[in-house]
Amino acid sequence: MTQPDNNDGNSAVQLTHVTRTYKRDEFEVRALDDVTLDIPRNSFVAIMGPSGSGKTTLLNLVTGIDRATFRARGGRGAKKSPP
Repeated sequence: MTQPDNNDGNSAVQLTHVTRTYKRDEFEVRALDDVTLDIPRNSFVAIMGPSGSGKTTLLNLVTGIDRATFRARGGRGAKKSPP
Protein backbone atom coordinates (compact mmCIF):
# COMPACT_ATOMS: atom_id res chain seq x y z
CA MET A 1 0.00 0.00 0.00
CA THR A 2 1.13 3.51 -0.64
CA GLN A 3 0.15 6.90 0.61
CA PRO A 4 -0.29 9.35 -2.30
CA ASP A 5 0.98 12.89 -1.87
CA ASN A 6 -2.62 14.20 -1.88
CA ASN A 7 -3.78 12.09 1.07
CA ASP A 8 -5.89 14.32 3.30
CA GLY A 9 -6.03 11.80 6.16
CA ASN A 10 -9.70 10.92 5.59
CA SER A 11 -9.02 7.46 4.15
CA ALA A 12 -9.28 4.27 6.16
CA VAL A 13 -7.73 2.28 3.29
CA GLN A 14 -5.82 3.62 0.32
CA LEU A 15 -4.14 1.67 -2.47
CA THR A 16 -2.51 3.33 -5.46
CA HIS A 17 -1.60 1.47 -8.68
CA VAL A 18 -1.16 -1.91 -6.97
CA THR A 19 -0.40 -5.07 -8.96
CA ARG A 20 -0.12 -8.63 -7.66
CA THR A 21 1.06 -11.53 -9.79
CA TYR A 22 1.57 -15.16 -8.94
CA LYS A 23 3.91 -17.53 -10.76
CA ARG A 24 3.06 -21.16 -11.24
CA ASP A 25 5.34 -23.27 -13.40
CA GLU A 26 5.88 -21.23 -16.56
CA PHE A 27 2.63 -19.27 -16.15
CA GLU A 28 2.17 -15.87 -14.55
CA VAL A 29 -1.29 -14.99 -13.25
CA ARG A 30 -2.08 -11.33 -12.66
CA ALA A 31 -4.59 -11.39 -9.78
CA LEU A 32 -4.68 -7.58 -9.48
CA ASP A 33 -3.65 -5.20 -12.25
CA ASP A 34 -3.02 -1.52 -11.47
CA VAL A 35 -5.70 -1.28 -8.76
CA THR A 36 -6.38 2.04 -7.07
CA LEU A 37 -8.77 2.08 -4.11
CA ASP A 38 -9.72 4.73 -1.59
CA ILE A 39 -12.12 3.83 1.22
CA PRO A 40 -13.10 6.82 3.38
CA ARG A 41 -13.17 6.54 7.16
CA ASN A 42 -16.51 5.57 8.71
CA SER A 43 -17.80 3.98 5.51
CA PHE A 44 -19.16 0.54 4.75
CA VAL A 45 -17.85 -1.23 1.65
CA ALA A 46 -18.68 -4.57 0.05
CA ILE A 47 -16.17 -6.20 -2.29
CA MET A 48 -18.04 -8.25 -4.86
CA GLY A 49 -17.10 -10.05 -8.03
CA PRO A 50 -16.97 -13.44 -9.72
CA SER A 51 -14.75 -16.26 -8.59
CA GLY A 52 -11.14 -15.59 -9.50
CA SER A 53 -11.53 -11.82 -9.81
CA GLY A 54 -9.03 -10.95 -7.04
CA LYS A 55 -11.28 -10.23 -4.05
CA THR A 56 -9.29 -12.34 -1.59
CA THR A 57 -5.99 -11.10 -3.00
CA LEU A 58 -7.15 -7.51 -2.49
CA LEU A 59 -8.22 -8.20 1.11
CA ASN A 60 -4.92 -9.99 1.81
CA LEU A 61 -2.99 -6.92 0.61
CA VAL A 62 -5.13 -4.50 2.63
CA THR A 63 -4.69 -6.54 5.84
CA GLY A 64 -0.95 -7.07 5.34
CA ILE A 65 -1.16 -10.84 4.88
CA ASP A 66 0.35 -10.51 1.38
CA ARG A 67 2.49 -7.96 -0.45
CA ALA A 68 2.01 -6.29 -3.81
CA THR A 69 4.25 -7.39 -6.67
CA PHE A 70 4.39 -3.81 -7.94
CA ARG A 71 3.12 -0.54 -6.55
CA ALA A 72 3.45 3.13 -7.38
CA ARG A 73 5.14 5.43 -4.92
CA GLY A 74 3.09 8.62 -4.49
CA GLY A 75 4.24 10.29 -7.72
CA ARG A 76 7.91 9.46 -7.15
CA GLY A 77 8.19 6.52 -9.50
CA ALA A 78 7.45 2.88 -8.86
CA LYS A 79 8.81 0.13 -6.67
CA LYS A 80 8.92 -3.60 -7.22
CA SER A 81 8.09 -5.27 -3.93
CA PRO A 82 10.25 -8.10 -2.62
CA PRO A 83 8.76 -11.59 -3.07
